[in-house]
Amino acid sequence: MKDVTITTIAAQAGVSHSTVSRVLNNRPGISDRVRAQIIRLADEMGYEKKRRGRVVGIIIRLDPDGPDVYGSLLLYHLSSALKEAGFRQKIVYEHDLSLLDEQSLCGMLSLLSLNHIARYWSRNYILPLVCLNDYSDLLGGVRAVCSNDYQGIRQSVDFLSGRGHKEIALACDLTETLNSLARQKHFLNIANDYRLKPHILSVSDKTEIPPQLSPPVTALICCSEHYSEPLYRAFSRDAKLMRKMDFALWAYPDCWWYRDSGCAVLFQDFRQLAAHSVATLRWMLGETAEPPPPMVDYRFQVC
Repeated sequence: MKDVTITTIAAQAGVSHSTVSRVLNNRPGISDRVRAQIIRLADEMGYEKKRRGRVVGIIIRLDPDGPDVYGSLLLYHLSSALKEAGFRQKIVYEHDLSLLDEQSLCGMLSLLSLNHIARYWSRNYILPLVCLNDYSDLLGGVRAVCSNDYQGIRQSVDFLSGRGHKEIALACDLTETLNSLARQKHFLNIANDYRLKPHILSVSDKTEIPPQLSPPVTALICCSEHYSEPLYRAFSRDAKLMRKMDFALWAYPDCWWYRDSGCAVLFQDFRQLAAHSVATLRWMLGETAEPPPPMVDYRFQVC
């Protein structure tokens, strides 16, 4: 029966949808009695979990302007990692999830950064899901693999404080997403560890030298690839200010605006993000004994 979902099975069994998800994905932590009851109900209600072939769906957002640099890099490396692991891929747009045919897929990878897809996935789908740079739902069978923002910010602060800077600013997106707020929290905690005076600055699409930049600030971290280049170029137009400033900027690889800048530059390791995500999915499918680490460190260099 096509209308049977894990939610309807859960309602019939009197348990949570996450319990049904764990049973049908053969995860531990469920009693033998409940496990047998759920499997029996799933059979009686006509719910079959068939996986034909090794096809993985990649969830992306449909953009009329095409994928951005971030999405393009992740998609490229995911395609390579899936092929190396013997999988084929199928692109699934976010607005088409309601039409998702689980019967032809063995698992899913999501590129919907900060979409919180984990919140509702296990209520509607049985397929194992790995989210890249997004949230997980361990009880619902959703895993996440993320770039290690804490490591990136700590390495940035370590570099700048090592050059003698005592007052460091963190430039953040003006729209305070949970991701941005988490980075600010990491920065404030790390600055406290180093006994530095931290400053939080807001930047927007009209990137310029932040008006709230106070004179004692002599170093700047920008933890957004989108804003690093225009922000650095804005500072470059003020020779006097540039003489006293040092930077730790997050950038996309092969965007050579930072060459010979003397800045510390940090890159998300997209190849490792993809490799860890595919390896995590293989573990969820029972193909490997252990999952890889859920955090992938940034690559650091001084240009």
